[in-house]
Amino acid sequence: MKTTHARTFVKDKPPPKPPQFSCLILTLSAIRFAHRSSVVAQCLVRRFLSVRSVRALRQYKASTVISKNFRSAKQLRRFRTYVKASIVIQARARCRAQKARYTVQLAEAKEEAKMEVRQSEERSDEPRQRA
Repeated sequence: MKTTHARTFVKDKPPPKPPQFSCLILTLSAIRFAHRSSVVAQCLVRRFLSVRSVRALRQYKASTVISKNFRSAKQLRRFRTYVKASIVIQARARCRAQKARYTVQLAEAKEEAKMEVRQSEERSDEPRQRA
């Protein structure tokens, strides 16, 4: 004897048979059965529709998350490019300002060097004149 299932099924009461509706007389049990059937049918349909809408929302959410991440990565790359460009612009502006200051300081240093050379020449000439 082959057993196909590991479980043994307990036989409960068989489901009630739907009552026979007559055109004119509806019994209370027939109304209850019809109401239960419609509630179960509504429940199953609503569950099916909600599962389908949840799947659609998950797919939509996944696609929006992917596009959002792509847009933010793209904007981050653009922002980093702008930062690098602004750093280069600032460096060149500072270089120009420093270069102007440097040329002024260099001219002053040359003038001071010339003055020191003249003073040292004058000092070296003074002892010779006295002697």
